[in-house]
Amino acid sequence: MTRFNEYRRILGYSYILYIVLIIPISLIHELGHIAICSASGYQFDVWLDLRGGHSVCYEVFGNNQVMGVMGGIFGSLASLGILTVWYLSSKRLVPFAVVALALLLDQGSKIILEGFFPRLYSDGNFDVLITISQVMSVALFAIYFARRQRSEGTHLHMPRESRLDA
Repeated sequence: MTRFNEYRRILGYSYILYIVLIIPISLIHELGHIAICSASGYQFDVWLDLRGGHSVCYEVFGNNQVMGVMGGIFGSLASLGILTVWYLSSKRLVPFAVVALALLLDQGSKIILEGFFPRLYSDGNFDVLITISQVMSVALFAIYFARRQRSEGTHLHMPRESRLDA
C-alpha cells in the first residue's frame, strides 16, 4: 500500500502544481509572440480563455515563423526555470521536475507546430491532441519519478496527508 500511496502523492501534487503553473507559463509563452510583434512596432492583443492564452499581432511582417517560434522558446525558458528550482532544492521537490518536463515537452511541440505548421495550429486542429498529451505527460513523468525514488529508496519530501486512523 505504501508504494501506491507514494505514486498517488507524487501524481496528485504534480497535477496540482501543473494547474497552478499552466496559466503563468501560457502568459509567458504569449509574451514571446508579442515581444517580436512589439519590437517590430506593431499593436497586439493578449487574452486568456478556456483554450489557453492567445495573442494577435495586428500587422503582417516578413517573418511570421520567428514570431511563432518565440512563444515556445519563452515557454521553454520558463519551464527550465521550474526545472532549476527542482535542481536547487536538491532534487527533493519531485513534482517540480514532473511539471517542468511536461511543460518542456508541451512547449517544444508548440515550437514545431507554431513555427512550421502555423495554419494547422491556429485553426485549433491540435487542441485536443495537445491537451491529451499534456495530461498524459504529467502522469508518465510522475510515474517515472515515483519508480525512480522507489528504486533509490528515497521518498517525496512533501507533507503527508492527515490520516483518519491515526
